[in-house]
Amino acid sequence: MDTGFGPSPDPQQPGPQHRGHPGQPGHGDAGYQPGYGAAAYQPGAATGRNPAGRFSLTAGILVVLVGLVQQVVAYALPYVVDHSDLSVATTYRNVNLVGAAVTIAIALVALIAGGIGLSGSGKPKGAAAAGFALGAAALVSSLFGLLGPVMVGSLF
Repeated sequence: MDTGFGPSPDPQQPGPQHRGHPGQPGHGDAGYQPGYGAAAYQPGAATGRNPAGRFSLTAGILVVLVGLVQQVVAYALPYVVDHSDLSVATTYRNVNLVGAAVTIAIALVALIAGGIGLSGSGKPKGAAAAGFALGAAALVSSLFGLLGPVMVGSLF
């Protein structure tokens, strides 16, 4: 039984034996090789090195690690406040400002290096995009963290 799709299951049965697609070179040609008629993969299209992209990804990972360190420091804050002469508000503000400054600085490095890594053609952009995204997320998070107490204070 011939459905018209592909070769006949039994080569002895008559039926249309299409090789290739109509309108393409090799239609009905005995030398047609399936899978090679469409746009072929161009090796080397995104090969090479992208040091700015790798640097951006490294900075993005570093900014995530700084965020994790900030969380650990936040758990240690009650101990620091108990053993210092500073008030809770002053200690919290100082730790928050230092953490935000470090995070913003590294996030800006990730954004700038990621932008450089994403520009141009013929080089891989995955690391640059990931570093750029991590830097952008860290920058937005830090800015909200700095502006949060100001916004909450203005509500009351």
